[in-house]
Amino acid sequence: PPGHTVRAPTSTLSKVLAWALEKPLGANEVIAHQADYVAAHLLSGNDPAAAVLCGGVDGRPGFVTEWHNALKIGFDVGTLQYPEWMVGTETSAEG
Repeated sequence: PPGHTVRAPTSTLSKVLAWALEKPLGANEVIAHQADYVAAHLLSGNDPAAAVLCGGVDGRPGFVTEWHNALKIGFDVGTLQYPEWMVGTETSAEG
């Protein structure tokens, strides 16, 4: 909705969406917060296969995050989910 913090041009979500429009992620690429990436590698003993801590979307790898990082991309800690207006939203360079 208008005025939501993730809609600001400098928000993490806005930056991620802009990157996705400029160059879509490859089949084995993910975007992760730096702290989550580092934590995954520390917990995995630098084993790249083990660094992916949870399943992602559409068969892509994914990372576990914590609420502070999730808040930056719109996670609602009151309901423990992403807002309905964000769920299922697709990005496309065409519209």
